[in-house]
Amino acid sequence: RYTGSTTATLVLDHRGDRSIKEPEDEVPLPTATDTPWTNAATGIYDGLLRSTTDDHTLLGAIERLVLSAPKAGSTLGGSATGKLRLNGRSLILRGTLDASGLWTLNYPQKDGTTVAGTLQLQRTTAGHEVFSGTLSWNGTSVRASLTRCPFNTKTNPAPATRVGRFSVLIPSPNASGLDAPGGDGWGSLTISTAGIVKLAGKLADGTPLTESAFLSASGDFCLFTELYRSLPVKGQFGGRLTFEDQPGISDFHGMMQWLKRPDTLDLLYPAGFTTERCALGSRFTTTPVGTRLLSTLTNADPNASLSLLGPNLPTTTSQEIERVISWQKTNALRHFGPESLTATASRTTGLISGRYRDPATGLLIPFQGVTFQKQGLAAGQFLFANRSGALRIQPGTHFPHPGNVDPGIPPRTSAPVTPAPPPAFVQTAFTAAAAGTYNGTLDPIGNVAGALENLRVTSTGAFTGTLWYQGLRYAIAGSLDSAGRTTLSITIPGATSPLLLTLALHELTGSPGQYELLGSASIGSASHPVTAQQQPPPSTTNRSPQEGKYTLAVLAPDTANPATEPSGDGYATLRVSSTGLATGALVLADGTPTTFSGYVSEDGRWTLHRTLYGTPTGGYLTGLLTFRSTGGISQLDGTWTWSKKANTKATRYPGGFTVTRTVVGSAYTSPPPGARALASLTNNLYNAWWRLEGPGLGTTTNTLDRPVTWTTSNTVLYYGPDTLSIKINTDTGLVTGTYTDLTRNLSIKFGAVILQSQQLAPGHWTTSNATGRLTLHP
Repeated sequence: RYTGSTTATLVLDHRGDRSIKEPEDEVPLPTATDTPWTNAATGIYDGLLRSTTDDHTLLGAIERLVLSAPKAGSTLGGSATGKLRLNGRSLILRGTLDASGLWTLNYPQKDGTTVAGTLQLQRTTAGHEVFSGTLSWNGTSVRASLTRCPFNTKTNPAPATRVGRFSVLIPSPNASGLDAPGGDGWGSLTISTAGIVKLAGKLADGTPLTESAFLSASGDFCLFTELYRSLPVKGQFGGRLTFEDQPGISDFHGMMQWLKRPDTLDLLYPAGFTTERCALGSRFTTTPVGTRLLSTLTNADPNASLSLLGPNLPTTTSQEIERVISWQKTNALRHFGPESLTATASRTTGLISGRYRDPATGLLIPFQGVTFQKQGLAAGQFLFANRSGALRIQPGTHFPHPGNVDPGIPPRTSAPVTPAPPPAFVQTAFTAAAAGTYNGTLDPIGNVAGALENLRVTSTGAFTGTLWYQGLRYAIAGSLDSAGRTTLSITIPGATSPLLLTLALHELTGSPGQYELLGSASIGSASHPVTAQQQPPPSTTNRSPQEGKYTLAVLAPDTANPATEPSGDGYATLRVSSTGLATGALVLADGTPTTFSGYVSEDGRWTLHRTLYGTPTGGYLTGLLTFRSTGGISQLDGTWTWSKKANTKATRYPGGFTVTRTVVGSAYTSPPPGARALASLTNNLYNAWWRLEGPGLGTTTNTLDRPVTWTTSNTVLYYGPDTLSIKINTDTGLVTGTYTDLTRNLSIKFGAVILQSQQLAPGHWTTSNATGRLTLHP
């Protein structure tokens, strides 16, 4: 119901859970009949003055009218003393009731006006005294309705259900805040055992609201205060509130009228307004230390939504700012985002005070309100751009925010469909042009692999070098015959037969002058194919076509069983010099770091053999990569065999494993200042996903997703409440970081590399006893 002179705008929120419920009807005044004076009618009366022309418009009040018993032997009724407020003027009333309970008023004023009228003592059908009648002053006629407060601390305390602290909300029907304040008034109200009501808070335009009243036996009380102090008084606020339990809505309620007269000097609403609003009361119960004031708040982060609604807010889509927050057990409120949003809810009063600040725009909005436990929410007001807006806080974990958006299926790092075909070679006789350094591998069989390292062949065919086999090094020497062949017999400790190494010189078909040693290393019934590429000869003019920076990912298949083998991706950074020297650092998917070096052959192939885990027989990594361009996927690829021997002391995979993993590599270009290393990232907030997969994450899906902001300075921002720190080395493309979530008892280290060819960063994460896949992508 709205009876003011201005137009009210009702804004229907697209989110119904932000609405404040209101009772459908007011509680009517009780029916009363005239009654003669008795000393039982003594006490304090309080009530409102409404216009007699429409019987509704609030014009004033009679406050703290005290009826006292007459002197002994008097034939009159009791005496009356109170304060009259009407149309911004006030005076003290004094007089005497007659025996019938009637008080006739006639008070001439210095300005020539007269306050006149009658008030009659009455009794309701429930037996409660009231005082009613009509008055007129300076042409204004009003109807008075006053109720008696019968309570005192000693002999007649107020009912326990109506004593204590209550939260008060005065919701706005005008969320736009243009013609009248769009915020919600709020306050904390106490009722003593003597029935004394005290309210402290603020109206929706930020005007302090401090008022006292008296509780009647019927369970109602009246508020009336004059506002915007000046002469004449520029405004008023008041109404009658009645206790009536409305489940899920309020413990007491009533319609309040709020008037502000025009004043062109005012910054807020200089045109004035008249508005009617429902006031609601909810019992406020403080909670034990370490518990939240609203019982519907969960332990999740975030667990609520805070909204600032209207007016003229600098948003592009609507007159609102909405952010998810964490209402913590300390009753502090925090937002985990680029803006600063902090607030505190008082355990003593339920009052909320906080502020919202956006460092990007400099926007700063302080806000205030109160928790309203009956409806399981909090509300209040803020002031911005000479207008008032509403604060609403709603519990829940369903509110949309970057962290609960479905990220979809994690992207997988692609690999070329078919492996690089081997080059065509033809066996050739020895020539002095074949002199040089050769490096290669013995193909792994089971848990055994090996390599030829720095096999130096002279122009006469003589050679020296190193053979790796089963993690042990053997110095070898010999000579290639005129046919370019040799066979060596190498004693292996503990073996029943020697290892026979057979090599033959081959020349690349179609590219004369490029050589390779092919052959086998046989022991017993096992025979390892051997390939060794010739190191490019030193040159100051013929630079390696593979020169540059690269990033490599060692891919785990989706079928990898994380219980028996690492399910994440290894990663490496690589530099190829002008001479073809390839050096870099590698972190395997179980967290094992190592370095590597070698030469890229003139036909663009590079063999790797590396012992692992600190002992000659602890494990190895071996394989061949080919530099070739596969559009949108890689600039080099191949396979590596990775073996770890069983070790009961190892915290990860003590049973050991031997796996073959696909390797893809991307050329890497350091970004210029102001550009991201992943060029496909947008300029928006939350433009990337940080994603983990694997067991041990404390989630039912074995996945963990976090939205992050990858800035143009190549820093990655995450706002919590858990802790995620990511560092990007723009020189190499290496990504490292840590993640901590105390609620899940998680402490994770992770690493990855940027594959610019695929616009993502694959890698892995590790804990003390688990590993898994990491992907960072747009």
